[in-house]
Amino acid sequence: AGNPELEITISEGGHPEIKYLKSGYQGINIYKDSGDGHGSVFLFTCNDPNGIDHSALPAEGVSATWIYTAFYLYKGKEIGTISKDTPISVRGLVS
Repeated sequence: AGNPELEITISEGGHPEIKYLKSGYQGINIYKDSGDGHGSVFLFTCNDPNGIDHSALPAEGVSATWIYTAFYLYKGKEIGTISKDTPISVRGLVS
């Protein structure tokens, strides 16, 4: 069992897009630390090789660093080791 390598970019609309190599796995469980003091919490299951975090962005003009990690899924169970912390800076957009 392996550990996913995450690639994160900012998509249209300012939301992080999370990409990974699916290989022979079912998908990944994605966790996020949004810096709110709650640590890394489950965000969503992604069965496609990429997914977008549609969480609310920071207030207009405010930036934050969100840190993502993930486990591979196989037959509905998390396997292998957790990915490296993958941070990205997000910013509230002017509407």
